[in-house]
Amino acid sequence: MKSIAFRLSTGSRPGALIPVSLVALGLAAGCGPGGKPVELEVPADWASGPDKLRDGANEITLDTTVVDNVSIDRGDRTDWKYFTVPASGVISVTVTFDNSDALGQMMVTDDVGQIIATFVDERRRMLDRVTFKADPGRYYVQIWVEELDSDYSLQADYAPLLPGD
Repeated sequence: MKSIAFRLSTGSRPGALIPVSLVALGLAAGCGPGGKPVELEVPADWASGPDKLRDGANEITLDTTVVDNVSIDRGDRTDWKYFTVPASGVISVTVTFDNSDALGQMMVTDDVGQIIATFVDERRRMLDRVTFKADPGRYYVQIWVEELDSDYSLQADYAPLLPGD
């Protein structure tokens, strides 16, 4: 049985080389139909866990820093987190990306998916904070990279509204 290695495309950057059996692909001599090279497109989150989707978001505790990683090359481009606001208050969500070249991004949504705030790291800033008034309920944070990989720190701080606010 003949095997070859294909480079996987996982978004805007190539992923790892993997051996692929030509028999499994039904190909001869490493070429596709008409003798053209074979290209396999693999989703950028091919190795991610359930937190690649909002329904699989991991809970974070308010006023506590969480450190995690997102990586195109390792197939874990996206992380979803959520936090619960106990009473009306002000939320401040801070994200810090360790690798500015990764072009890290963040989006905050409410429990029905309405976008509250976004952060696109176009100027390669590594830190951003979004602050908003929040009603009680669950809020989601999506973190992802456009390039490479990066560790990141995420924190959602809560302050209750004072009378008259």
